[in-house]
Amino acid sequence: MVEDELRSELQRAGLEPSAEFRARMDQEFDDALAGRRVLAVATPSPVAPRRAGWMWPVLGAAAALIAVAAVVTIGDDPDGVTPGATTEVTSVQSTVTSTATSTVTSETTPVTTPSAGDVQMEVLTATLYGLRVGDVVDVTATIARIDALSFGPHTFDSGWYRVPDDPSIDSCYDDMDYRGVMWGDVLIIFNGSDSSAEVMRWTVGEQDPSTATFFLGTELPVPERPNAIVSTEGIRIGSDASELQPPEFAEPGDRGDGTMVYGVNGLGQGGGELPRPFVYVYAKDGTVFSVVADVGRC
Repeated sequence: MVEDELRSELQRAGLEPSAEFRARMDQEFDDALAGRRVLAVATPSPVAPRRAGWMWPVLGAAAALIAVAAVVTIGDDPDGVTPGATTEVTSVQSTVTSTATSTVTSETTPVTTPSAGDVQMEVLTATLYGLRVGDVVDVTATIARIDALSFGPHTFDSGWYRVPDDPSIDSCYDDMDYRGVMWGDVLIIFNGSDSSAEVMRWTVGEQDPSTATFFLGTELPVPERPNAIVSTEGIRIGSDASELQPPEFAEPGDRGDGTMVYGVNGLGQGGGELPRPFVYVYAKDGTVFSVVADVGRC
């Protein structure tokens, strides 16, 4: 019987309930077994206690043991009683700790995919800063966009220059307007007007002075800085020319002054039609010193 186990527990604890308490306890169990109530411990009345003060610890301990030792469940059968498992009580008071789960959101810098304008150079497609030779662009907006890149604003602007019409020269470039803009050792030549112009040519590294004089009517200044541009293929000014091998590049040709020219011709065109964009990579003593892309109109 549960009450017998309770008495044993009280005796082992050195506690001897009073006769009044034993009678009350017997009545509680009788009521519970008769289905008249669920076994519980009533809250002490605020009226003056009828027992001596030393009995309250005894009552508290006994109440705790009663609550843990037996659970009376009344189901469909009012006389059905399901005893609970006996649990050793080590403390009358129990502390419930509620742990709230917190979600920590770490702020990260958004990762953006580079646009075409962020690609510095792709030699095999004749593309520089998102501009492929033959593209038609707004020159004012293009200059502003490139100025905003990490290496800084342009260092030279020739303004628009009209190439004189010379009947003695069979050229498809004369009698048109050109404008050259430099960013350090980068030169882009536009053909047209501020609002609409073709990207006719771009050069990285050493510039050809005769070409600049023809298209821009003036000599180019010495570059204020190298921009250290590296192409998606790994080509840069100062790189090893032995890496420029077919099938991407044609067999190099000797210009006659010790300069070797590696070419990629007919980019994006076929059937002998013009324009036929091309890229030339110039190297001397095994080292690349200039990369030139052109629309190949003539």
